[in-house]
Amino acid sequence: MPVFGGDDGIMTYAHPRHMALSACLADDPAYKKLARFTDGFFRFEMQGDKLVMADLRMGLTPNYVFRFALAQETADGLKPLDRPTRERRPRGAEGDWDWIFKGVTARAVTRPAEATAQVDPASLGAGRARLAQGPCTSGQAG
Repeated sequence: MPVFGGDDGIMTYAHPRHMALSACLADDPAYKKLARFTDGFFRFEMQGDKLVMADLRMGLTPNYVFRFALAQETADGLKPLDRPTRERRPRGAEGDWDWIFKGVTARAVTRPAEATAQVDPASLGAGRARLAQGPCTSGQAG
């Protein structure tokens, strides 16, 4: 939403959180600690063969500040890592400065890094679709 704009400037983006994958880590102490730290504001994504947990409270999709690889995909499914590793990404994406400037000047534009995730808010409704996924497999995550 533009800083000085009205409701007509609201842009809505939908990003799956892939929460079904939390079942794969239910007994993992590192996952429990991070889930508690984020107060539930996190998502999972696949980075290569690693399952990464991102804290949604700092940063913008897909470049969250705190991202940790917690598991690795194997032939037997996702297996927790012995030691989580921080997965760093650049803080911004191409086009972000222009997007920020236009937002400050009350011109609503789509953020280039999230263009494919933009949705019509009316289409979300109360019963949003959930990611269909088997237990402890990366499936469509990413």
